Amino acid sequence: VSARQTPARTGNGRAIVSGTREPGGSLTLRPGRVPAVTGGRPMLAGPLLEGKPARTAVDLLPRLYALCGEAQRVCASLAVDAALGQPASTDDGIAARLAHETAREHVLRIWLDWPRQLGTSGSDNVRTVLPGSR
Repeated sequence: VSARQTPARTGNGRAIVSGTREPGGSLTLRPGRVPAVTGGRPMLAGPLLEGKPARTAVDLLPRLYALCGEAQRVCASLAVDAALGQPASTDDGIAARLAHETAREHVLRIWLDWPRQLGTSGSDNVRTVLPGSR
């Protein structure tokens, strides 16, 4: 959900949240409707990659979409390999790197979000606990 949200009401009075045009995209929740959740992100990668070698995407996408950067890198690499008609990478470390990243992202969100949700004070020592954290 974008940082700025526009609250609205459905016909039956239930609240919905609609994101504004933000670089991070938007998310709209519509309880009881199909689809109940819609959203989108601006297409940023295309213009940045246009005219560049395909492998540039493998390095750029993890930086452009920082959430789960390693997963972005793996997907970009697999997509480039497929587009070039090459076999998919057989890097044995992919699964381990993705598992590490998933655990890191979960711990980071728990560390940052739970204290606020529980109404307690959190620690500012995330970088100490999770080296390489933003």
